[in-house]
Amino acid sequence: MNALCSMGANIHGCTEAEPGVVLTDTFPDAVPGGDEDGSPDEAGDSAVRDRRVLALYHRVVDNSPDIIYYLDNSGRVAWVNPSAFRFFGYDDPAGIIGQPFVNYIHPDDRELVLTSFLEAVRTHRENTTGLVFRLLKAGGDVVWVELHSQMIFDEDGNYFDEVGACRDISERRKAEDELNRVNAELRAYAQVVSHDIKTPLTAIQLALDMIRRLLDDEHSEEAMDQAREMVGVLDRNVEQANRLVSDLLTLAEAGLVPDDYSELDVTQLVHRVVEELAGSIEERGARVDFDADLGRVCANRTQLYQVFSNLVRNAVVHNDSPEPRVEISFLGVTADGGYHYRVKDNGSGIQEDYMDRVFDLFFKGTTGVTGLGLAIVRKIVDASGWDISVRNEGGASFELILYDRG
Repeated sequence: MNALCSMGANIHGCTEAEPGVVLTDTFPDAVPGGDEDGSPDEAGDSAVRDRRVLALYHRVVDNSPDIIYYLDNSGRVAWVNPSAFRFFGYDDPAGIIGQPFVNYIHPDDRELVLTSFLEAVRTHRENTTGLVFRLLKAGGDVVWVELHSQMIFDEDGNYFDEVGACRDISERRKAEDELNRVNAELRAYAQVVSHDIKTPLTAIQLALDMIRRLLDDEHSEEAMDQAREMVGVLDRNVEQANRLVSDLLTLAEAGLVPDDYSELDVTQLVHRVVEELAGSIEERGARVDFDADLGRVCANRTQLYQVFSNLVRNAVVHNDSPEPRVEISFLGVTADGGYHYRVKDNGSGIQEDYMDRVFDLFFKGTTGVTGLGLAIVRKIVDASGWDISVRNEGGASFELILYDRG
């Protein structure tokens, strides 16, 4: 009796299937053998039905997309269905059959699976459902699976063997990880925004209270001057609150994949960015230089504008040089057809222990100022299939590789 039927016999008491058994839609009214009057012989009827049931098991198991396995009492793989060979990528059955099942479990998950197994043996737990862990394929690829198994114990309660099924849940796991990441971002939004939005609102409220008191002394020129100063405070803090809300909305949309693309003149786009940031550039006493010809890229106009706008703004605002300077350069076309750009400042650069965190949501760095600009850049770059990196090279140097979209 083969291993599969051994499994079936332990669970169902079936007999080994004969080759060539054909399943019909319904069981016949009469089967071979029987009494002289033609009525079915009870033993013959039962044997045929058992063979057909076993053939049905074979057909279902062989065509299941899940990995279905049978382990002997030493934990070695005694049998697997065809899907398992396709899943693991082994052409030779010896790659699986006779091997310890633990060999295919990711090393970081072996303790989890072994603990579950030993607990099942100790408590005589027959069914294990929903155990999630990683399996290793022949080429080393890692796949998340969900295990459902049944242990079989002998009359004395000793572990005898095990049959189970593993379902590939890699896509589900990927979706769960993305959901967890988004939820973590939302928690960060709630924590940081509640703090950062309150700061300008508190300043606005204090300024308004001061203006009310000053207006009571309407004949004092000094009071009028102070009131005008408070109006300036209001303006700055309202602008700060508006910028934060605008950045949050931009960040929320940054990960979306747009459906409108066009060929864009990058020189014109960067020129517009510099014009719109003229106030901040002048306030910092900075200079922004860019190549006369930055080439053309097929992309979404809004997203490409956001990328350059946030990189240039970051280079201006966080540049600690006494004479801030920002350079935007086109470095040519990469071997795989990408357009290579660099946005570089002449400041002291980025601390090494901050280098991997500059694109994180609400990262403050040494300035203590919350910023969403680089997080927006990262979201757009990832959604567009582009690439960005940062290093210190006489200042902070951001290198961007863009690929035509659409």
